[in-house]
Amino acid sequence: MSEIAIDVTIIPPEEIMDKAVSISKKLFEETRNKEIVLDKEKCIPHITLVMICIDENNLDDIKKIVEEVALQTKSLNLKFVETEIGPTPDGGKVSGLKIERTPEILELHETMIKKTNPYRKKEATIKALYPNPKPNEATLTWINAYERHSSFEKKYNAHLTIGFGELKNVELPITFTASKIAVCQLGNYCTCRKMLFEVDLKE
Repeated sequence: MSEIAIDVTIIPPEEIMDKAVSISKKLFEETRNKEIVLDKEKCIPHITLVMICIDENNLDDIKKIVEEVALQTKSLNLKFVETEIGPTPDGGKVSGLKIERTPEILELHETMIKKTNPYRKKEATIKALYPNPKPNEATLTWINAYERHSSFEKKYNAHLTIGFGELKNVELPITFTASKIAVCQLGNYCTCRKMLFEVDLKE
């Protein structure tokens, strides 16, 4: 039975996607690091709710869970409040835009992780990731530690990853309303490389 590493994620509205792509490309122009350069098709801007590795045969079950939760969840009023720069498992620096943690986004994260956890495999392997660009072992560190290190009230950090390097001169805050959840296949450095399905939140 084959496995697949997926991200249950909030997809920002079109204008925020465009802004994130533009910021990411400017960062790339400074660093020339092409590991994460956002675009709307092959490196999709996203806000992670759950990272998980599952048996591919269980994708339909995950889809049903996401659809059921979406039908009970209103559109989210979100805000980018600051830039953040963190280390990668292999010694680099990666930048993102931090989301203000509201009760609504925390509840959505916790609901999704509790409902999808029964399908979680103990560890992802390279073969579970989108193959292009070629993924590295450091990516697995994030996925396999997500439940322990990045979940629930004290550890969940909602953000949108922009790219490698130190992000500067972004005018904040940026407020927006998100009304779409998607499931994507994870690729190198936990990028969303392939859209598997998406669903609208309740109006």
